[in-house]
Amino acid sequence: DELIFVKHTKGEENLIIATRDGMAVRFDENNVRCMGRGARGVRGMTLSDGDYITGAAVVREDAMLLSITENGYGKLTAFEEYSRHGRGGKGIVCHAITEKTGLLCGIAAVSMEDDVMMITNEGTMIRTPVSDIRVCGRPSQGVIVMRLPEDAHVVNFAAVKDEEQAAKDAEKDAELIVDEPEIPVSAEN
Repeated sequence: DELIFVKHTKGEENLIIATRDGMAVRFDENNVRCMGRGARGVRGMTLSDGDYITGAAVVREDAMLLSITENGYGKLTAFEEYSRHGRGGKGIVCHAITEKTGLLCGIAAVSMEDDVMMITNEGTMIRTPVSDIRVCGRPSQGVIVMRLPEDAHVVNFAAVKDEEQAAKDAEKDAELIVDEPEIPVSAEN
């Protein structure tokens, strides 16, 4: 085993972890007890033979779950479709996996203003708006998000801020920076 994902939480979040075979489990992070740095941890999900975890996401009210398969199929699903269960179970279907879709590449919590960047095993990369991806039910196959040549497959993807939105956010952050007045230092201090 190896550590593959770390997510920042506030102590009262719900998490979703998904497997290569398209299964997912949603659970409350408080079901995972605090441990020391060297501890093994607790079971997040029971895996079928040959299956492994391929993604993790923190549930957010302003977001949806994006899932992408290795053959370029993707979909958005509302977090409400994932009922909360105890960690350690086999989970529920997150993405219908077929020969056409290929195995699940990963999941991410995204907002409609985000873009998604995908890269193939051949090094081809595309950037597309999340808003162009169809919202589908939990057990569906999704739609083609990236057309691939015959021997290519998606190896990874990342959600990124839309360039215009990122510029607007940077402007807002700049407005929030307030110059603090200088406090004179006296010889007495």
